[in-house]
Amino acid sequence: MGILEELAVRLERAVIEGQEAFDKAHATGNPDDVARLYIRVKDEYERLDEARKAMLAVIERTSRHVIPEMMLERKIRTITLDDIKRRVGVSTRINCAIIPEKKAEAFDWLRDPQQQAAELIQETVNSGTLSSFARQRVEDLGLEMPDDKFKMSSMQLTSVTKVK
Repeated sequence: MGILEELAVRLERAVIEGQEAFDKAHATGNPDDVARLYIRVKDEYERLDEARKAMLAVIERTSRHVIPEMMLERKIRTITLDDIKRRVGVSTRINCAIIPEKKAEAFDWLRDPQQQAAELIQETVNSGTLSSFARQRVEDLGLEMPDDKFKMSSMQLTSVTKVK
């Protein structure tokens, strides 16, 4: 078993053990025990997240540069890996976004019948901004959002701050 497979197995085991530890701490009825464990697990999660980000950087570099460059150099379109039943190829992804200062001009261009793209234009509201607006309305002003127009939900989250 390679190091990555071993890491995956250990991580799966850690998740199970972590859940068991939370259940045990919760059963004690002592919120201090649960809070300590929560902080320990949260800190470890953040450490793992940094490792995950580093691994993702390797994956992205390999996907975007290493494999495409090697295949181009060798004039290979696909590689078939029979032992793991996979085929590898390189495809092109095109991303496009409107330049914010040019939104009106871009919309006019998309509406031009020659482009046949008017249906791409949609009026939207950013969900994060709308949630912030709703929170301010509800918490600060004591006003509700009309429930026939908006779907609302809330949840309680634990916050942790360092004390001196």
